[in-house]
Amino acid sequence: MVEEGLKAQKAAYAAGKALVWAALEPRPPGDGPVTPRSPPARKAVDPALVTALQAHNETLKGDIEALRAQLELAGGELQAERARTSAAISAFADLADRLDQLAAERAKPWWRRLTG
Repeated sequence: MVEEGLKAQKAAYAAGKALVWAALEPRPPGDGPVTPRSPPARKAVDPALVTALQAHNETLKGDIEALRAQLELAGGELQAERARTSAAISAFADLADRLDQLAAERAKPWWRRLTG
């Protein structure tokens, strides 16, 4: 009998129906809730802690501004480094082209190099 009830509960759960548990006997009027309630979350606020946190917040804001200034400086340096890198890459590309021309010239037989 119990197995049939469990099978019916599983089938109802699988079908997406809500399972509701109800007490068969009413509870006495003085009884508390079935699940105990948690105590209120409010606690006394410590003014010294609030002051310390505000001071720390101001310190962190100052740190943020200093880091932003460092980031701007690094961004300028990055742009300069990119310009130098682009110039070096183009110089190496020109050198590679000249070396390819030289290698093509050397690949010719010696008598063709003499005649031009």
